[in-house]
Amino acid sequence: MGNRLLIQLMLACIIWCACQVESEETTIPDEFVMKLFKLIQDDQKNNLMLSTQKPPFYRRPGLYTSLTKNNFHGKPNSAVGRTIGVFDNNLFTTNFINTMLLEAYYRGRAPAPSSEQLRMPLDLVPIFMDQNKPYESSIAAYWPMAFDEKTMFWRSNSENHLALFDLLKTIQQLPLYDTLSFLGYSDFADFIKYFEKLGHELLTIAFIPMDTDCTVINLGVGSILLQGKDKFPLAWEQWKGYNTNLSSALDSIKDYSYRPFSGDSDSSSIDPRSYYVFRHFLDEAKAAGKDVALPTTWTQSRKELSWQKDKGMAMYRNVNNVCLGVTANTVYGITSSILSGLVNISVLDDPLLAQIYHNSSALLLHSLANNMTGRPDLALVYYPSRVQVEWFISRSLAKLEDAVSNGPLPSPVLGFVYKSLKAAMRVHATQRLVEAAQAGSGNTLFFEEFLGTDDFSATGASIKTGEDRIFSTGMALNVLINSWTSFDSKRGTLKWVTGTPHTVKLTVSRTAAWLTQNTFSGKYRPGGAFFAGSYKWESTWPNYYPGNRYQFYNGTTIHDWKTQKPNSSTSFFMEGYVSPDSYSAMLGQTWFGGPTPRDFHGYNAEKKPFFAYWESEPLTYTITMQGLSMYRNIEE
Repeated sequence: MGNRLLIQLMLACIIWCACQVESEETTIPDEFVMKLFKLIQDDQKNNLMLSTQKPPFYRRPGLYTSLTKNNFHGKPNSAVGRTIGVFDNNLFTTNFINTMLLEAYYRGRAPAPSSEQLRMPLDLVPIFMDQNKPYESSIAAYWPMAFDEKTMFWRSNSENHLALFDLLKTIQQLPLYDTLSFLGYSDFADFIKYFEKLGHELLTIAFIPMDTDCTVINLGVGSILLQGKDKFPLAWEQWKGYNTNLSSALDSIKDYSYRPFSGDSDSSSIDPRSYYVFRHFLDEAKAAGKDVALPTTWTQSRKELSWQKDKGMAMYRNVNNVCLGVTANTVYGITSSILSGLVNISVLDDPLLAQIYHNSSALLLHSLANNMTGRPDLALVYYPSRVQVEWFISRSLAKLEDAVSNGPLPSPVLGFVYKSLKAAMRVHATQRLVEAAQAGSGNTLFFEEFLGTDDFSATGASIKTGEDRIFSTGMALNVLINSWTSFDSKRGTLKWVTGTPHTVKLTVSRTAAWLTQNTFSGKYRPGGAFFAGSYKWESTWPNYYPGNRYQFYNGTTIHDWKTQKPNSSTSFFMEGYVSPDSYSAMLGQTWFGGPTPRDFHGYNAEKKPFFAYWESEPLTYTITMQGLSMYRNIEE
């Protein structure tokens, strides 16, 4: 009798504990969400008032703040450099913010953005579109386009960066190096020397071509505006008026795709870094007798490069690449466009577009399942924050999950993508995030990436500033909610998908609790590296990775690899497919004087702080608001 009573008490205790885990909730007050919303609104309004300033401080009206910074880290005299940033007039950041505001409104419990808030950036759409095409184009650029009367050609105009380059040229004439070094600011002195050495090459980055990323993000904007055309009719009509030829966007995805088995010299060529990090995916496809087609970053072919560079527009190092972030955004752009009705499902009747969509989702799954071959710095060319790319993927899964909850998907290709993304997010990304969560105070969980994790005091003591904790924790919250919920259109609420693990629900609740406690605590900056350049340190130079073609940008073959060093006029790349044995032999060689870097030691491992990244406080606040607004819209 005593043993039975003891067993009954133990079972009751276990059941009670399980109920506590399942019922643990965090309350998000309306005032908290409204405070975030107002901060985002005010940022756009403040930039409107400051739009009269001149470069390098010019702010185009309607944009949210986006700052270009350098990853200075270490002792105080170096780490202080992360507080310095240049306002960047890109539409990329603003498109993300307004899309997130609308998603928070539709899938969460957040206020609706005003029509003016949506429409001000849309006024800028024409100057961010490809003006060199002889037809209306929805191929978008990162920076506004400007017409060069000397070359009679439109090219990117990174206004404030160009002015900053001119300022740095002036500074080079001053005796600052010895002065800064004497005062203890040796990293700033080294940066000036670095610019003096590579200033010409850095300047070429300011004149990049249009890109796939901005193009598909624009499709995402149109998709969600179409969804809300009754609520925001003026914004929808404005966007539609500027995008009258959507087939140009889809065609560009195909025209500039990477097809390593095509036999075509142009489409089978890629940045050596991309080949290195994705080679196992290609090996598996080759062994299975399957073709591969993937989206690239730049909407520029090598043939176009041969004459467009002379007019002032060229890919970095004159070669295209594959970035998992761009790939994930391409999947989202196609998914949202089809499911919203922005484009007809028949676009997937095009075999090449369907293949790119199919192969892209397969690459995302393969990369997450294999830890990005241990080189996230090469796989995520422009997105150093890993959780952000997981967020990109989760957005597509959320769209597909919402569609599935209302009936079967209209295409088997969509079905394959849905299956691939489910595995990527509910197995691999979820496992990584649950393991990466760190314990905060009061039963909370937070996430962080790399900003502020490797600073030191003047005496050498380690300092953890948690500079990207709000950003990373907000991203992680969105990833888990997007990956494990579906939207009930009748009730206007989210619900957990069947079989959602208790660990996921608990992680979501405790992550929301951390954000509620810390977003406005003053302990942490709302920083976060949401974007970066492809070059971060010497181990990310493309010429240190195996390639089989070396030429000048105009196509002239370079025969003497020892004498002609890679520079902004040369192009070094991998053409076609190389067998695993042959590639292994190439890895054993040195490339332009150095061995191929095999390992990734973290974004702060390199002490030279010449790693440019982009930061946006309103984006951090938006991703936080979106996550919390969706969290409080979940019905058990």
